[in-house]
Amino acid sequence: MVKHKEILSKLIYIDADFISSKYEEVKHVSPETQFSKTEGMKASGGIVVLSAGVHSQETKTFKLTSVKMLQEIYTDLVKYPKFQPKHFKNDEGTKTAWIEGVLTMGWWATSKGSDESAYKLFEVKSKIGTHFSLIMQPESFSSNIGALLTIDSVLISNFGIPVKLLGRILYLVESIPSFVVCPYIIIEP
Repeated sequence: MVKHKEILSKLIYIDADFISSKYEEVKHVSPETQFSKTEGMKASGGIVVLSAGVHSQETKTFKLTSVKMLQEIYTDLVKYPKFQPKHFKNDEGTKTAWIEGVLTMGWWATSKGSDESAYKLFEVKSKIGTHFSLIMQPESFSSNIGALLTIDSVLISNFGIPVKLLGRILYLVESIPSFVVCPYIIIEP
């Protein structure tokens, strides 16, 4: 288990929204909250067109950073179960669990596509051969690791970091096969 003091130096990815919501739940601390309603309008060819783009936005304010919150609730997060691929079925809902493996890069291209037009993504490959395709937000990476998606494939050919990932497993793409996951935390063990 990663020690609280090591979290910052071992952290690769953090979903601040998940961490703040989990912190609120575990510590019974309510943030200052503000709701605002925004109405959008679109302009097409110089003519303003009204749209049904009304939406509400919630803004939460805590006095702690997401990393500090993570440090304070990490012992609660380790209680989530380890992911069991053989017990997962696409039609039974999502699962939040820990995954262990190696963080790597992958890319998908059509047979006629070039390396430059390929879709690049982060993946985790487990020791038992299970693959996980990650859906991630660039701003949630620590130390600009997310920038690896924009560099030449030559520089990422040997990329692999042992990681523990807490995430929400959405579904299995059986044709690849790969589980599609929204990570909450990625940390080096």
